[in-house]
Amino acid sequence: MCAWRVSIDPLTETVEVFENQRRPVLESQHESASSQGFHSSSLLLLERKNFSDRNGKQLENPSERPDAMLPEGEGWQWDGEWAVDTTDADSEGWQYASNWIDPRQLIRGEDVKWYDACDKEGSTWVRRRRWVRQAVNSRTMSAQATSV
Repeated sequence: MCAWRVSIDPLTETVEVFENQRRPVLESQHESASSQGFHSSSLLLLERKNFSDRNGKQLENPSERPDAMLPEGEGWQWDGEWAVDTTDADSEGWQYASNWIDPRQLIRGEDVKWYDACDKEGSTWVRRRRWVRQAVNSRTMSAQATSV
């Protein structure tokens, strides 16, 4: 499974992956080492892994960001490092929801609603953070430069 890619133009693509965490079902299940008790080790066996695509599909190596997952084709290379996207998220880039799939929204044909803050009342059990990295195609850039 590959990471999600958003084409900006033929020379660059934005590669995105999502980091996923859950609050523990039982408080004693995990020491609260991360903010508000969320942690990747609390993810349930059959749900999305530490890192996934936008839809929760598992990446080739689901425990790490995919540094080797450049777009297909020759000439692609990374342009910069991975960065957290804080759009529609808290200051650390986390978005919160009650679950990965909300049956009520699924019945109505709606996507899960993600919020930029954790519900203090305890109804948010999962969170995700979007990581992005730019890739550039140096071969295409070289070909265009020589044809001009």
